Amino acid sequence: MLLHPCDVKDKGADKFNKLIEKVMKNCARYYYTSSYIIIDERIISFRGKQEYIIYNAQQPSKYGFCSYILTES
Repeated sequence: MLLHPCDVKDKGADKFNKLIEKVMKNCARYYYTSSYIIIDERIISFRGKQEYIIYNAQQPSKYGFCSYILTES
């Protein structure tokens, strides 16, 4: 038995977008922040073919996925 986060009939980016929507919904429901939080941007290095790839000449790894990280102390 396989568990799928979305409908098996969905194609490409629709699968990813539905998964992200579910994660965001659950984070908003169950996660409570403290007083000191910061949002950090990080590039995950990747050189393959994907529509979400970004290019930033100022970073050590110029190509990759851009992710935002919520950090608290």
